[in-house]
Amino acid sequence: MGYIETKLRKIGNSKGVIIPAEMLAALGLDENSSVFITKTTGGITINAGNPELQMQLDVAAKGMKKYRNALSALAK
Repeated sequence: MGYIETKLRKIGNSKGVIIPAEMLAALGLDENSSVFITKTTGGITINAGNPELQMQLDVAAKGMKKYRNALSALAK
């Protein structure tokens, strides 16, 4: 599923974006799900997962791969 165009809508004193049901289903989200909005140089991104946490997990995975033998020896 590529991009979907939607419009900002007034919701009380704020503005909101309506995410179509098909997109929510494809991402496994429902009305109680949290999403993370990040300002980027090209605009914004909306992620179903925490991008900061994902970055930390990626760094940890890279370190575990690099030091696999040392970590294996420490685990004994």
